[in-house]
Amino acid sequence: MEQSTELRIALLTTGKGRLAHSCFDGLLATDNLKAVVFSQKNKVKKPLVQKIKEYGIWYGFQHLFSKISCPPRKKEIKTSQLSKNSIKYTLWKDKSGENKILEFLQENDIDLIFVCGFHYILSETILNTYKTCINIHPSILPNYRGPEPIIWGLLDQSDYFGITLHYIDKGIDTGNILNQHAIEKPIIPLLSIIELRLSKALPNLIQDTVTNITNNNVISYKQKDGGFYLSSPTIKNRVNRHKN
Repeated sequence: MEQSTELRIALLTTGKGRLAHSCFDGLLATDNLKAVVFSQKNKVKKPLVQKIKEYGIWYGFQHLFSKISCPPRKKEIKTSQLSKNSIKYTLWKDKSGENKILEFLQENDIDLIFVCGFHYILSETILNTYKTCINIHPSILPNYRGPEPIIWGLLDQSDYFGITLHYIDKGIDTGNILNQHAIEKPIIPLLSIIELRLSKALPNLIQDTVTNITNNNVISYKQKDGGFYLSSPTIKNRVNRHKN
């Protein structure tokens, strides 16, 4: 990417949770955040009984406690915050709306895309249009690629957790690494505690990365061999993994 007087950044996110809000805070502090794309999937919510049957009580407790313990101002990115800072925003409702999102990004002269908790995998068209797309993944890659890596780490009783900023490529969480931060496992094994610690580290990681890109001082490296991908932590998937 050629150096420019103003690097214009877009954030693609669900906009919900500590990590999404901390990503927003980090980008806002750079003065380069110009647009936000929220994702929303139009799918019928499963009844609570069915979800507990599929994922288990422990899983439900982890997510419920995480939501309860999160301060209201950190639960989601408010559109009022965006308007106050003259940041444009739009909603990506389904995969068929990709062309409208591309138009929105181009209208706002976006140079760089950050992704933090998003419902859709970016297509080859978007990746070809925006050569610099960066994902924020809550694990120390290459381990725990895929959804809910913190939950999987808790299930595995991992000694450490972390967060990785990496380029987005055609794979799932396989792109070259730009920045990482690791933390030791908490004494109390809770999703909320890990999210809190990672969210505190995230703004500085983002600001360092944006500064390096702006100054053409980017250093990235390939992920190590031997990493692994894990799908949703349903009871069935957990049992199958244990068998393997």
